[in-house]
This record gives sequence, structure tokens and C-alpha cells, in this order.
Amino acid sequence: MDQLNQNLRLSLFNFASGEGIIAPRLSVDIAKVLSMIRFSLILLSGLVLLISSSFAQTDREQAIIDRLSPIGSVCMAGEACAQAAVATASLGPRSAEDIYNTSCMACHLTGAANAPLFGNVEQWAPRIAKGKDALYASVFNGIEVNGVLAMPVNGLCLDCSQDELRAVVDYMVSATEQ
Repeated sequence: MDQLNQNLRLSLFNFASGEGIIAPRLSVDIAKVLSMIRFSLILLSGLVLLISSSFAQTDREQAIIDRLSPIGSVCMAGEACAQAAVATASLGPRSAEDIYNTSCMACHLTGAANAPLFGNVEQWAPRIAKGKDALYASVFNGIEVNGVLAMPVNGLCLDCSQDELRAVVDYMVSATEQ
């Protein structure tokens, strides 16, 4: 037994001093190197994951950004965007009834600002007595009562031609004649 203990002590001494047995010491060095490589790879992959997640947006974040983004922009005269051609839709000729329903009905159906009601003979009679030219002029120029614009210029139809406005006046006058 003493011999075994002495051999064991001798081999441990040789191992610790670097003499004799080389293979176990080499495996310890390899283990340290492999451990350092493994730690470096874990650290590197964590760093890559951290960097990529800080730049990437989730679907939820992108949805929030889309909801908060402006739906349009303002283009001022002189800017490059003001030079672009504006697309306009041509709806073709509009009927007097269509123009009345979109621009005139709000006042002439409710009597707002003392507008004569559509089809009301009593309210239209004094105006018709002045002649159609006077009616046309009131549409083209607007009507001012006591310093307040009671009927706006072009009767709120800012994209109507004078021919279209005349047709609307004729349409409204004909409603009183029925």
C-alpha cells in the first residue's frame, strides 16, 4: 500500500511539475482553449442577436408606426412637389338638379339665411319679378344683407361654370311654375 501511495505522489508531482506525463496536461490546455472558444461564440451570438433586435421592428411596432404616419403632405408654391401635374377627374356634364343637390340644397331646402325655399312660389315671386338677369347676377356676385354675405358667390359651387349656374337658376325657377 505504501508503494502505491508513493507511486501516486510521484506521478502527481511529475504531473504538476510538467515532467513525465505530457498527455494529461495537454488535454487540460485544450479544454481551456475550447472553453474560451465556446464562451466567445456564445458572447458573439448574443451580441449579434442584440444588435439585430435593436434595428428590427416587430409587426406590432410597424402597425403603430403606420397608424401614426401622416396621410398626406403639404406642398407650397415654389417647391418641387408643386411642379407635378395635378390629376383632375372629368365627370362630364352635370345636370342642374345634380348641382342643386350638391351645392344649393343646404340653404334652399331649409331657408338658411332667408334663402327662398325650393318650389315656394310666394318666396320666389318677388325675385322672379326682377328678371332672370337679376337672379343670375345674385348667383354670380352673391347677396349681401346688412353687411353679411347671405348668399355666397357662385352659390357655393366653386367649380361651376356660369352656364351651369344659369341652368341651376332656371331649374329652381321652373320648380315654382309647376
